[in-house]
Amino acid sequence: MFGKKKQPVTDDPRRLNTIVEGTVIKGSMTTESNIRIDGTIDGDVKSLGKVVLGKTGKIIGDLNCMKAELDGQLLGNIEVENLLIIRKSAVLTGNIKTELISIEEGAKFTGQCIVTGTAIKKNNKIQENIFSEQENTEDLVY
Repeated sequence: MFGKKKQPVTDDPRRLNTIVEGTVIKGSMTTESNIRIDGTIDGDVKSLGKVVLGKTGKIIGDLNCMKAELDGQLLGNIEVENLLIIRKSAVLTGNIKTELISIEEGAKFTGQCIVTGTAIKKNNKIQENIFSEQENTEDLVY
């Protein structure tokens, strides 16, 4: 009861949203937790957590989230508050605005990119490895 911190909604693994392959959603969506998209969303997506767009996933609209990992297709602008990872199978047509970015060789990107930061600050110190959070990306990949 006392002294126990409530786990943030975005970090609770029981609150993972999943849009499976073959599912098509028409309309915009908002979520407070992490989401994995292997189907198609025809509309804007907003998440307070991490968005993983799987290889079969497609978003036709803008994406706004805390963190993102793209393996699929995004036809729209993307704004990420922290780290954006674009995997080699990803196809992105639109503008990017993010704090940090990692693009694998082979990824396809058409648009403009604005990167607002160069390092992650933790406890008022700049970490030497700016992509240290990338190590924790496997939690949403199955």
